[in-house]
Amino acid sequence: MRLALTPQNLSLPTKEDLKKTFELLAHSKVKGVCGAYEYKASTPGPTLAISCLVHGNEPSGLAPLWYFLKDDWLEHSLLKGRVLFIANNLEAAKRYFEASSDDERDLCRVVDYNMNRMPEDVYSFSNPKEYEFGRMQELRPVHEQADAVIDFHTTSQNADPLGLAMSETAHTLMGHMPFRKVLTEVEKVQLGLPACTFFGGHDRDIPVFEVESGGHEEESSLRIAIESALQTLVNMEMVALEQSKEPSEFDVYRMVDTLWFPDESYKLARDFPNFCEISKDEVLAQGDQGEIVSPLDGCAHFAPKEMRVLSIKEEVMFLSERPYVRALS
Repeated sequence: MRLALTPQNLSLPTKEDLKKTFELLAHSKVKGVCGAYEYKASTPGPTLAISCLVHGNEPSGLAPLWYFLKDDWLEHSLLKGRVLFIANNLEAAKRYFEASSDDERDLCRVVDYNMNRMPEDVYSFSNPKEYEFGRMQELRPVHEQADAVIDFHTTSQNADPLGLAMSETAHTLMGHMPFRKVLTEVEKVQLGLPACTFFGGHDRDIPVFEVESGGHEEESSLRIAIESALQTLVNMEMVALEQSKEPSEFDVYRMVDTLWFPDESYKLARDFPNFCEISKDEVLAQGDQGEIVSPLDGCAHFAPKEMRVLSIKEEVMFLSERPYVRALS
């Protein structure tokens, strides 16, 4: 079990609060790069990067910065090191906060390219026309300062929060988090590389994990983001807060495959809520080229809300083995 680090009556940011926090972050600079905000303790220590807005329509990662700014909490509580808040896809997020309808907001996920599907050699591209490639190059000197990363996301389907271990050492920071489920080896089965895996530089193995804090517009997603950021700071001994000494248990799902649609005629065979069980040879999707069946007895993850997808250029959903339990102190 864990001891919640935030009170049950924790005040949460409104949409207007999130917008104002984004505007502050968008106009802040670290090393001359817009979209980065820094807290620095007087005592040297590690640099934690709190990454948000890899997708423009996922604003929950702004909630920790709002929380820390509200009463200058982190400024007074940071014992050592630095905390970097980084807004990755500035342009998509700007469009999100300017949108006037849910349909418009749904279209603000990316500008040209998904930052969670980056080409490994994106830094070598010369004058890229895709906004996200240029933004990754711009952010490189800030990303590379990180000694650890927590990267915030939300999901199109309202779902329980979960963690994604994105490096071999991610588990060292994931004890006592406000979620039970953890996915591993996502980066091995997906197209391209998540933006968070570029943090710290290519020659360093640093702890990197993502938090899917819930549905895009769910208030509970904001609480999970704040609690996860606080817990990471505690786990890195950068702030001092009391918590349970008992190990925390996680249900771990190892990713093994992804589902793709061959063409736009395809649709899912049924609704696939996050973590729902699937059976070997179960029909997952149907289209003009025939049925697509499950290769294993396992679980489905990150399926779209609708039976059809907006684009067949990305994975439709991820497939994992059935979970096993792992304890972390």
